[in-house]
Amino acid sequence: MSDTTNPRAIPGITKRRPVDPSILVRSKRPAQPSADPLAPVDVDAPTAQDQTPEPATGAVATKPTAKARAAKKPITRARPAQDRVNTYIDGEIRSRAVATFKATQHLEGDDSWSEYVQTALLNEAIRREEKYNGGAQFTPSGKLQRGRAVRD
Repeated sequence: MSDTTNPRAIPGITKRRPVDPSILVRSKRPAQPSADPLAPVDVDAPTAQDQTPEPATGAVATKPTAKARAAKKPITRARPAQDRVNTYIDGEIRSRAVATFKATQHLEGDDSWSEYVQTALLNEAIRREEKYNGGAQFTPSGKLQRGRAVRD
């Protein structure tokens, strides 16, 4: 049952003002200062939207703006470069590797499955570099070929 004579409301909450749809168009937004999306952001720096012209009479605004009351956003930090690797592995080999990882994770200090796979790939690369290239790293030669190699 609802009480239509006394609608519930949260005190201190006001209705939102309608948004001007023209600001939703990207070309009409103010330019961003940094082209790098992972660059640290100074959340305390004033933006063009925050700056309001001072009144001509010299009066001081007594009510803080909505932006000033909003919670501060955390500063984003740049992540180290990582690449995603997708491979097809035989089910038995994957199960064996997962079981080995789970059984020895605390002994080897592996933080994650990704770290375990990265260590395994690095160890195999080092082994092949020592065997076929005198221990020197091979030079990168572009992207991997997609799919299986064609065999006659």
